[in-house]
Amino acid sequence: MDTYLKTYFMNVPQIEVIIPPQDLLIAIIKAAHHYYPIGFQMPLSNEEYPGYQELIDIIRQKITQLQSNNLPTHVRQLEKELADVIPEAIVRNELYRQFPNYQFALEIASEKWGGLEHNVRLILIISLLTKHYTVFFDEWLLMPNNENPPFSHKLFGSRVLSFKENMLANQDDYLQRIQALMAKFFPGYTFVPHSYLFAQKVKYGVPYGETDDRGAYDIAYPVFHFLFDNQYNLNGRLTVRP
Repeated sequence: MDTYLKTYFMNVPQIEVIIPPQDLLIAIIKAAHHYYPIGFQMPLSNEEYPGYQELIDIIRQKITQLQSNNLPTHVRQLEKELADVIPEAIVRNELYRQFPNYQFALEIASEKWGGLEHNVRLILIISLLTKHYTVFFDEWLLMPNNENPPFSHKLFGSRVLSFKENMLANQDDYLQRIQALMAKFFPGYTFVPHSYLFAQKVKYGVPYGETDDRGAYDIAYPVFHFLFDNQYNLNGRLTVRP
């Protein structure tokens, strides 16, 4: 275990900053403003905003289609063909998520040493609020919670979201395959780097899933939380890299 961990922490990725074109930035911000009451001097409840009602309707439609096994054919076909991207990976559909997106996870690695767990997944998130998608590696290290064993959940020792995974060979090929599948099943959708979505902050607005009160209104949330997903907590254990 010691040898592996030493190798793991020494694999420092090369940082390549990707700056999206201006028209992409405008489209992302415009979508956030369409669905959320952002930037008002006096806080405006999401429930009072017409665009937010559209967002709720999109979620309802997705969940209804999922429960009746009536999702669009191209979504199910994408899920099927994702299994060929990394043959040894396990494809998990996360379509059940209460958010206006289609989300899939390719489980690449899951290892345990004593009480520690190391996991690597390749994440594809397709927004239903804008014609954009993002792809990134989600890598985390879980450690035991010794404060209240055996009933307590394990704690995140660290979690890293990145576009490069040092331990994985052929990663560029995998990413290109996913982009080809997106062009096939979601024509007109554009890739946007996850690092931009986390770096671009929106203040005076509350993303879906957060408590809509004055305290939340003053928090600067990543635009990722408004348009793509809200599962990644903004805490010291989360690191976002290009």
